[in-house]
Amino acid sequence: MTDKSIVLDILVLCEDGTQADVEMQADRRPAWRSRCMFYWAKVYSSQLTPGLPYTTLKPVKVVAGDLPERNALAAAVLHVLHARAIPVTEETRAAILACGDRARLEGWVQRAVSVLRAEDLLGEAG
Repeated sequence: MTDKSIVLDILVLCEDGTQADVEMQADRRPAWRSRCMFYWAKVYSSQLTPGLPYTTLKPVKVVAGDLPERNALAAAVLHVLHARAIPVTEETRAAILACGDRARLEGWVQRAVSVLRAEDLLGEAG
């Protein structure tokens, strides 16, 4: 059997070395849980190279959601911020969840991996 390749939706690397795989699905797919566990195992095991001790492994978290696309994008923004331990006020959370602009949400998902404050997303176009 050859290795099965994977494509992650979003892989977040936190400052402490923790990795978070954010997986979004717009509709129900067969074996969704198994696929997420497979992705987790691949990300976790990819940290080791020959000769490294198992003690070098850092935590890997999987955040998965099967929501309608707009909701999935908003949830992804919040999950990435949460994985990075960025506080999100209720006002900011409500604004993210209420956004109906797909392009803006996609931009927020991309920028959520680097902003220092959740509120910084809302002030930027895109």
